[in-house]
Amino acid sequence: MNPLLTTTSYPPHAYELSFRPERAARSGETRNSPATKAQVPHPSQLHRDGWDVNHRAANEHAFASEIGPGFSPDILQSKKSRGFSPRDMAFAPPLDSNIMSAFASRYPKASALGLTAATKRRGFRPWGMLLALLLVPTAHAQQKLTLHHHDAAHQLPGTIVVPASDFFSTIPAGDSNDGRFPAGQWYFNSSTINMSVPDDVTAKIPVKEAGTYHLFVRAIGTPTSSFKVSIDGKQDPNTFGQGALQFQKGGDFTLKPGTAEIRLTAITPRPSLNVLVLTKNAAFKEDDLKALELPPEVKLFHEYKIAPSNIVKFGDVDGSGKYAILDITSDYSSIMYANDGHELWRWQAPAQDARLRGEFEAPGVLWDFQHNGRDEVAHWRIIDNVEYLVLADGRTGDIIKKVKWPAPPMPHVYNNYRMAVAKFHKDSDGPDTLLVFSDTGGLISLTAYDFNLNQLWQHAEPRQKDYFGHYIYPYDVNGDGIDEVFISHLCLDANGKVVWSNAKYFEKNNDHMDAMEFFDINGDGKPELLVGQSDVGTLAYNAQNGDMLWQNLSDHSQQVTAGYILADTKTPQVVTNGRTYATRPAGGGGRNAAPTDPNAAPQINVGGGLGAQLYWFDNVGRLLERWPAHPLSGNPNFVRGDWFGTGKRTYFWFRFKLEPDGASTLYFKGEAYHMFDFDHTGADQVITLDGGGGGNGGGGTQMLRVYGYSGIVPHPKPCNADCRKLIANHTHY
Repeated sequence: MNPLLTTTSYPPHAYELSFRPERAARSGETRNSPATKAQVPHPSQLHRDGWDVNHRAANEHAFASEIGPGFSPDILQSKKSRGFSPRDMAFAPPLDSNIMSAFASRYPKASALGLTAATKRRGFRPWGMLLALLLVPTAHAQQKLTLHHHDAAHQLPGTIVVPASDFFSTIPAGDSNDGRFPAGQWYFNSSTINMSVPDDVTAKIPVKEAGTYHLFVRAIGTPTSSFKVSIDGKQDPNTFGQGALQFQKGGDFTLKPGTAEIRLTAITPRPSLNVLVLTKNAAFKEDDLKALELPPEVKLFHEYKIAPSNIVKFGDVDGSGKYAILDITSDYSSIMYANDGHELWRWQAPAQDARLRGEFEAPGVLWDFQHNGRDEVAHWRIIDNVEYLVLADGRTGDIIKKVKWPAPPMPHVYNNYRMAVAKFHKDSDGPDTLLVFSDTGGLISLTAYDFNLNQLWQHAEPRQKDYFGHYIYPYDVNGDGIDEVFISHLCLDANGKVVWSNAKYFEKNNDHMDAMEFFDINGDGKPELLVGQSDVGTLAYNAQNGDMLWQNLSDHSQQVTAGYILADTKTPQVVTNGRTYATRPAGGGGRNAAPTDPNAAPQINVGGGLGAQLYWFDNVGRLLERWPAHPLSGNPNFVRGDWFGTGKRTYFWFRFKLEPDGASTLYFKGEAYHMFDFDHTGADQVITLDGGGGGNGGGGTQMLRVYGYSGIVPHPKPCNADCRKLIANHTHY
C-alpha cells in the first residue's frame, strides 16, 4: 500500500498542488514540504504550509508528453505508452511503489519539474496530478456507468425517429449542438448537431421490427458542406447537409431486431443534422414529424411570450392561488404578467448605467411580506438618481415602502445584486426576513431586513468582485428551526454572526462557490454542503463547521445537484455542470445572423463561448461518468422536483432528463429554468426559457414554457412555507 494513503487520517481528496512562496515565508516551511514527504495533510494544512489547491485542470496531452518513458501507464491498464488522460485518474487503481519511484526519479521535487512556460501557464504540474491520482478513494471503487438509449421522440410502429440529440453522447470535440436558427424555420425538437470537424459521429438505436426501412434526412449546411449516412456499416450513396434546410430521401436498409449503429461520416464541415428517420412508410412526409416531437411523457401545459428577461420570478400576487410571472429585464426594468399571460404592470428603469446593469443578474423576490395572502415584490429601483430597495404591490407595482439600497453611492458596477427570504425566528410560520446581497466590487455586503424594510444587521467586507459568490443560500443545517445563511465560504447565523469561514483557505475571489446544494450524502442524518467551486472543482463540506470532506476536478464547476438519481444504488450521487470556454468564431454569434453571401440560403449560426458537461460522482467523490463525450454548447441549469407526482425527485439538466442509468434524454424545446407545481396538479412542472437572445427563436420576445408529465392525474397538494421558499429563492447560476 502506498504510504501516502496510509499515513493520513483525512478523507481522500483529488487536487493539484502548487507552491506559494509568500505563504511559505510566513510559515517557515520549505519547498520540499509537504509534497516530497510521505504524509499528505488536509488541504487546510497545505495552505498554511505554503501549498495551494491549484484550480486549473491540467492539459490532457501535457501529462503524457511530460511524463514520457519514465512513467509506465500499464498500471492504468492502457496499451498506449503515452496515452494517459488525467481525466481518467478517478478510474485508475492505486500506484505501486515502482511507479512512485519512477515518477520521483523523473521529478525528484516539486521545484524541479522542468516544464515549459506554456505548460506552466496551463496550470499543469506532474506532482499535483500524481497526488490527485494517489488520493482518489480506491476502496470499493465504482465502475463506469453503462448508458442506454432513451427515446427523445414519439416512435410510431415501423418508424424510427432519430433526433440530433441521439448523437450528443459521442459528440466529437469541435462539434456543437443547437445554435441560432434562421428566422421562421421549424426544427424538430429545436435541436441540431453541427458538424464542424470531419470526425465521424455515431448513435446506437434500438430496432424493434425487422424489415426494409427507407431513410429520410433533414439537414442544413453551407454551399460546400456535406455528410453521408452509414447504417450498420452500409453507406448510403446520397449526400446530405448541403445548402438550404431540406428533408431529403435516401436509400433503403434491411434491418434486424436489436441495436443498429448510425454513423454520420465523410463529413465536409459544416453541415447540421436536425433529424433522421428510418421508416417502412415510403410516403413519410416532413410534416409527419411535427406530431412526433419530444418523449411521449412530456406535455406542454403553457406557453407565454414575454419580454427578453434577465431573471424571472413567480408568486401569487392577487391571492387567487395562481402564479403570476415577474419578468425583470436586462436593465432591471420589471414587468408583471398575470397567470393568463396579460400584462398587469411595468416599471421602466432609466437608461442611466443600463449597460452596466445588463452585464449581471437582476435582483428581485416575491413573498407575502405584508401577511395579507398576496405576494409583494421586493426589487431594485432608481428614483431621482438614487438606488432604492423597494417593496411594491404585486398587483399594481405601486410602492409600499422604500429604503436606500445597501451599496456605495453611484457610479459603481453591479457585480452581484441578489435577494432571498429566510426564517430567523423559530416561532415564525415561515420566512420572516429579507436578505439583500450587494457586490459592487471593492465592498461586498449582506444586509438583513424585517418585512417592513427595517435593517436588522449587515455583514460587509472589502473584497474583490465575486468573492462571496453570486447567491444567498438560507438553510437550516443544524435542525433548530432557524436558517443559517451561506454566501460562498462564509456561514452566518440569524444574528449576522460568523458560524464558520474558510476565507483563510480560499483567499482568491476566483475560488468562490458558484452554486450550492444541501443534501445528506453520507447517511448521518445531517445535510452536507455540496458546491460547484469554480476552478477548484466539485467539493463536499461539513455544513456545520465548513470542513472539507472531499474534492474532485470537474472543469470550471458551476451548478451542482445531489440525490438518489441512479437506479439500484444505496448511496446518493453528486452531479456537477462543468463549464468550458471555447473561442468564439469570427463574425460573432448573433441569432438569425445572415450568411456571408447575401444571396445564399440562411444558415445556423453556432457561435461559440461557453460549453457544459456533466460530471457524475458517488457520495465520496469518485468519478463515475462524464456525459457527453465532449461539452455541449451553453451554460445550463439543474432543476429537480416531483415530476411524476409520486413524491420522488426527478432531475433535469439543460434540456435533458437525467436517466436512472446516467444517460441524458432531451425532454424540452427550451432550457430548464425552474421547477415547481405551477398548475397545482400534485406534480412539479419544468419551466423553460428560450428566445430573446438566450435560446432558439430569437427576436424581440422570449418564450416561457411550462412542461409537465403527460400521464398525471391531478391530485392537488398544499404548498407550505418551505415549498414557497424554494420557489422564491430559486437560483440558476
